[in-house]
Amino acid sequence: MGKNEKNKDDFANNEELKIRAARAKDLIVEKRKTRNRDRISLNDFNVGIKQYFKSRLFRDYAFILSAAFLSMISYDYFIAPTTSNGITPTGIGAIARAISIAIWPNQSELSLQTTMYWVFFLTMNIPLFIFGVLKVGWRFSIRTIIYVLFQNGFHFAFAFIPAINPTEFNLIVNYNDINTFHNSQGMYQIWLFVFAAVAGILNGIAFGIVYKGGSSTAGIDFVLAYYSTKHKKSIANYNRVVNYFIILIVLAIHTILMSSTEITRVYFGNDWKEQIDEIGKIVGANNIDPVNGLTNSAFAIYKVKYFFGPALFGSYLFVITQSVVTDIIFPKFKYRSLMVITSRGDDVVTGLQFGKYPNDIVRIASKDHYDGKTVNNEIIIVSTSLLDYKWVKAAIVVADPDAKILSHKLDRVIADYSVSNY
Repeated sequence: MGKNEKNKDDFANNEELKIRAARAKDLIVEKRKTRNRDRISLNDFNVGIKQYFKSRLFRDYAFILSAAFLSMISYDYFIAPTTSNGITPTGIGAIARAISIAIWPNQSELSLQTTMYWVFFLTMNIPLFIFGVLKVGWRFSIRTIIYVLFQNGFHFAFAFIPAINPTEFNLIVNYNDINTFHNSQGMYQIWLFVFAAVAGILNGIAFGIVYKGGSSTAGIDFVLAYYSTKHKKSIANYNRVVNYFIILIVLAIHTILMSSTEITRVYFGNDWKEQIDEIGKIVGANNIDPVNGLTNSAFAIYKVKYFFGPALFGSYLFVITQSVVTDIIFPKFKYRSLMVITSRGDDVVTGLQFGKYPNDIVRIASKDHYDGKTVNNEIIIVSTSLLDYKWVKAAIVVADPDAKILSHKLDRVIADYSVSNY
C-alpha cells in the first residue's frame, strides 16, 4: 500500500471517528433535553396555574361582560315585549318571569314587570350561589354571580336612558301594535316566532361566550354541574329536557289562571269589544260576552288552543335556537382528544394528576426528526370535553411550556369511563 493511500485511509478513519463522537455528543444532549425525569412539585404547579389564568383574566371578564349585555338585550327588547302571553325563557328565568307576569300582567305595567323580572331572577339565584360556592367551586360561582350582577346593571342603566330604553325603543317592530283583531289569525303569531328566533340567537351567543369566560348562566346550571360532577356523567340531555319541562309547567299554570278577558284579548286583540259582532260570527253569539269576553265552550276551546299555540312553540323555538347557537360557539359537551408531544412526560402526567384529570392517560415513546437530528420525546393522549379543555390545557402548559398540543374533535368516546366532569 502506498503512502498516499495510507494517509487517505487514516484521514477517513479520523473523520468517521469525529462524526461518531459528534453523534454521541448530540445523543447525550438530546437525552438530557428530552428525557427529563424531574417531576413538577404541587406548589410549583399551583403557582403556574394561578399565573396562567391570571394572564387570561381580562379576556375572561370581557367575555362575561359581553354575555351579560347580550342576554339583557335578548330579554328586555325581545322576550319582555311579547308580554304575558309570549315567550317563556329557560330555567329560573321562566319562574321569575311567571311571577312578575302574575303580579303585573297589564301592558301598561310592562316596564315594572321587566324590572321586577331581573330583581326576582337575582333573588332566586342567591341560594343557588351559596350552593355553587359550597358544592361546585368558588371561581365558577363568583364569575357566575358577576355575570348576573352585570345583567341587572345593564338593565337598570338602559331602563332610564331616554329614547333607547325598551319601553320607547323597538329594535324591530312594536310587537303590541300588531296584536289587533285584524291580525289575530296571522301577523302577530309570525312576529312572535321572529322575536323568539332573534332572542334565541342573542341568548345563544351570550351563553357560548359566558362559558368561554369560565362562568355559567346561573340558575339550574349550578345544580346540574354538581350532579354531573358527583355522578361523572354529561348532563347535556338532562339540561335540555329540564328546560322543556319547565316551560310546559309554567305555561300550563299560566293557561289555567288566564281569565276570559285575557284569552279574548290574545285571540281578538286589545280592541275586541269594538269587534264584538264579528267575533260572534266566529265563535257563536252565545259564546261571547260584551263585558268579560269568551264564555262557555268557546272559553275552554280557546284555552286549549292557547296552550298548544304560538306561546308554546315560540318558547320551544327560542330554546332550540339558543341551544344550537350555543353549541356552535361553545360545544361544551363535545369531546376532544389531545395529542401532546413533550420532552417532559413525567411532568405532564403529574400536572394532569394535580389537576384531577379523571380519565386514562396514554403514553407512547416517540422519536422526532427535525434539522437533521433525532430527538427522543413522548406522545401523551388524553380525552376531555370542551368545558374541561382549558383546565386540561393549563395543566399541560404549566407542566411543559414547550409542549406541542394537537387537538382533535371526536364524535363520541366508546368506553366505561366518563370523558368529562360536566
